[in-house]
Amino acid sequence: MTIIDKLERADGPDRELDFLIAIETDWRWPEWEEGEPTIKRLAEKHGLAWALSNDRRQSIWCGIPKFSGSIDAAMTLVSCSRAIMNIAEGGITTAIVGGNEGCASTPALALCIASLRARSQGGE
Repeated sequence: MTIIDKLERADGPDRELDFLIAIETDWRWPEWEEGEPTIKRLAEKHGLAWALSNDRRQSIWCGIPKFSGSIDAAMTLVSCSRAIMNIAEGGITTAIVGGNEGCASTPALALCIASLRARSQGGE
């Protein structure tokens, strides 16, 4: 199951999904110096199972944005200058980023899906 599949099936925010998004986007802590490892490199070095089973209060989890639960955090994934959202009351939210659509149970999840699809297409 891909990260997009997991996001589409999610009912709401999930810190494990946030971690998987960080790996997928090769996210790094802004205060880290150039050359320090990204989340993706740490997961590759130690194995994804270790990263996901690690105590979430430890440093590997510290500061990872709540992509799946925050529109502001999800917007940091948008690789183009514009995102369109259609929020259906009590229903599915649709987001479009760089011509790539994402549908999910929340606006943040829909933005994550559309942004990841745009990134996979090299979308700007």
